[in-house]
Amino acid sequence: RVAVAYLEPGARFDADRCDTVATRSGKGWTLKGRKHLVWGAANADVVIVSARIGGEPSLFCIDAKTLTKARHLKAYNDRGMSELVFH
Repeated sequence: RVAVAYLEPGARFDADRCDTVATRSGKGWTLKGRKHLVWGAANADVVIVSARIGGEPSLFCIDAKTLTKARHLKAYNDRGMSELVFH
């Protein structure tokens, strides 16, 4: 199962307003930011996350088991939305 995390708090439904950033960290990447209203994240195997590298938009495929900060949002009839926080 795949979830897509592109919306951010305060950005409404404008996917171009991405403040999450990615920086090189050893052989991988570190993401810093928040994603809001991520449908299906609680049950996903993989999460596709949008972030900026040097101001340019990029996508990252993340194993959902590695996400350390997540919050289930009770909204829209409790249909499995989450907020993801990257540090």
